[in-house]
Amino acid sequence: MRFITRFYEMTRPLALTRQAREVAKLIDSMNRKEQLELALLAQQEIDRGPQPSNTSDPDRPWGDAAEQALGRARSTVPQLRNRGLAVWLATVFHETQGSQQGSMNGVHREVLGFLGRLKGTYGSAARRATTMAS
Repeated sequence: MRFITRFYEMTRPLALTRQAREVAKLIDSMNRKEQLELALLAQQEIDRGPQPSNTSDPDRPWGDAAEQALGRARSTVPQLRNRGLAVWLATVFHETQGSQQGSMNGVHREVLGFLGRLKGTYGSAARRATTMAS
């Protein structure tokens, strides 16, 4: 069983990185007002703290909250999409925070970048350059 747990630990950052690419596309497709609403909702979810695990598998230390949240984020309903993105950001933030695994730290930095971009404190120069070019 230890092998299975170790395998999960090694592949989890890969799954989260793949999901983060999809989240980036969803965030980029939103207008600025929606992004600000998402920033507020995500901060509220992060402040609530980590959600309890929904899994009964003792070999898998995390639940399926990130996968379920990403499923909601794929919705065409804006409120459901925003809620799914906010829960995904909060879940992955807490899951990767303080991780000893280097690749999980990379995912955590990516989530922090998303939050900074949503709040307008990160990447604003790039956004202005894109706006000016348009």
